[in-house]
Formats: sequence, C-alpha cells, structure tokens
Amino acid sequence: MRIPSILTLSARLLLVGLAWFLISASAPGQALTPSTENGGGEPTVWVGNMYPGPRQETTLVEQFPFEVYTQVYKADATGSIDQAPDLRCTLYWSEVPNFGGTWKKPIVTPMVYNGDIGNNDEYRVTLRLGTGLYEYTTQCTDEQSSFTVWQKRGNGQLTISPFPESPSRFQALWVDQDTIAWNRSGAKTYELHYDPAGELTVPVLEGLGIPLNPAGQLSYTRYKKFPNIGGYQAWKLPKDALPLIPEILRGEIAIAAYDAQGKLVDATGIQIQGVLDNVYGYSGPLGVTY
Repeated sequence: MRIPSILTLSARLLLVGLAWFLISASAPGQALTPSTENGGGEPTVWVGNMYPGPRQETTLVEQFPFEVYTQVYKADATGSIDQAPDLRCTLYWSEVPNFGGTWKKPIVTPMVYNGDIGNNDEYRVTLRLGTGLYEYTTQCTDEQSSFTVWQKRGNGQLTISPFPESPSRFQALWVDQDTIAWNRSGAKTYELHYDPAGELTVPVLEGLGIPLNPAGQLSYTRYKKFPNIGGYQAWKLPKDALPLIPEILRGEIAIAAYDAQGKLVDATGIQIQGVLDNVYGYSGPLGVTY
C-alpha cells in the first residue's frame, strides 16, 4: 500500500480550505475577502445582494414607494458597527421600451446608509415613479481610490401600472361581433387584450393588444338590448381579428386606453352577453317538431 507524502496531504488540506473559503465568501450577507483588483493596489470593494433582486420583476401601482437595497463590503472598513467612511452607493436606473431593451435616459440616484448586514454596509433608496417599464442596478464607489464596482448579477425589472392587477370594473360592453361600447374618450389609442388562461395583466405600453378603431357614438335605438349605451363611443375590431373571437371569449378580456406617449391611462373589463348572442345565438324554432 502506498502511503501519501506529507506534501500531498498538505496540498489536499489547502484545496479543502480554499473551497470552504469560496463557499463562505459567496453566501448571502457575506463579503469577499480583501485582495487587489487589476493589479493596481486598489482595495477590493464588493457590491451585491441587491433587493428586489436581479432579473426579478416587481409590479406596483403608480406613485407607490419603491425601495431598492444593496450591500457593499470594503476590507477593514465595513466590519465596524457604523457606516464605513469614503463609500458612496447609487442606484442607476432608466425607463425601457421592454425588458432587456435600450435604456432611454439613465438616471443616477444617491442611496443612503441603512445599517449593517454581517460584514457589509447596506444602502437604500426610495423612488416614486409614473406608469412605465424600468430597469435598475446598483454601484458603489470608494472615494479614497475613486474605484467603482457594480453589482454583477443583472438588472432588476420594475413595472409601474395604474392597474397592476386584472381590471375589477366591467364598464365596457361587447354589443355585437365587431363592436365594443365604452364611455371613455380622450386617449390616443385603444386596444383589446385577452388571456386564454384567465390571468390577464394589461400591458402598460401600447402595441401588445388588438388595435381598435373609433366608429363614432352609439345609439340605443340600434341596440335595444342595451338602452344605457346611448352616447357611448364605439370601437371596432379589425377584420383580421374576427376569427379570433371564439378564442378571446374563452379567456379574460379587457379594453385599454393609451396616451400620446403610448402609456396606459385606463382599462376596464368587458361584458360579453351581446357578442355571445350575436356569435352563438339561435333564431330558429324551439321545442319538438314533427
């Protein structure tokens, strides 16, 4: 039997110790061990544990406070009870046309010290935003060395909507196959949205629904089943959408209004008894015939 040499045992112990060190250093709330970056002698600054987390989508109502947290570590600085000196953290964020899309106008917002988490300092910022899609990330700077580090696990994603959940109102009526009545004017564009699975979330930006065309005001004399729609605005489905009606009616449905910037300003559920009668109604004789 071959007996391992002392050198071989030492090497194995060194590898085990190194593996344990790497696992501990990457655990939530822990920080990387001091070293230098880029060979330039700058102190290592680690930034991470951003919350809400990278690639995590958050949906909130307009102007509701949205808080973002991040943690930073600096050797021989953030292990103390108080805020480490010479560290500055910021939130870097922008509105986007879609998640993963080009940032329209990046904005840098300072974050404030929020206390200690293990060996890390935690920073926080609160935003109140209007309707739209946003992405964000965090960075911290060691002002002694002007060394800046970003958290590296991807951008957070934020949806701000006046209707973060499915519309609870049903103020529109689908009166026949291609006509929807809704007493809502003043928007730039209107769209029909549906989800066959019944889990509809109305998009905050236009372009993802079936575009509807304005067709003037409705008269109750034409739709005697609906005497209350006199004066309502009529919205027509395009002809290429008509074959989709059976599928649409099996899911959750809403009509949405968008402003000149293409942002959601209003939405409502749709009453469908009119279109059901129109599409599936039967006008033949009833009862047993011989």
